[in-house]
Amino acid sequence: MQSHALEMAHVAATARTGQGRFNLYAGIHKALRSFMADTLLAVGRADPTDAADVNLAATRVGELMDLCASHVAHENDFVHPALQARCPGICEPVAQDHEAHLRHIAHLRDAAQSLLKTEASEREPALQALYLGLALFVADNFQHMHTEETVHNSALWAAY
Repeated sequence: MQSHALEMAHVAATARTGQGRFNLYAGIHKALRSFMADTLLAVGRADPTDAADVNLAATRVGELMDLCASHVAHENDFVHPALQARCPGICEPVAQDHEAHLRHIAHLRDAAQSLLKTEASEREPALQALYLGLALFVADNFQHMHTEETVHNSALWAAY
């Protein structure tokens, strides 16, 4: 996704269209973005020579992955059926994203758990690999949430 003036104007118009309407995504997505950004920063700052620092970073990744998996399940179980009922096919691209997210979540959860068992001499490359994988996950999710907050939210407001 590349943002440009026309897209930003569309986003602003979409947000205004829903003024006064309940925004299903706003609160949880703000919380997820905050947790993702804080966790990415914590992993990036972690000192690989400090076992407690590494443990804290790995634990935060695990907690973030648990929340993300729960969020995906909630959307799949409740939001997507409502959207599909009134706007058939609208959820297919996001559903594919969700499948990829669940695979990425499993991978990051495993990497965080492995980091906890990594010998001190091997922590630096393992921590860097976790950081890079988490950065891609965060970037992908930020784009994904943008689609939900614009395309899906507009569809929800139009259909319900």
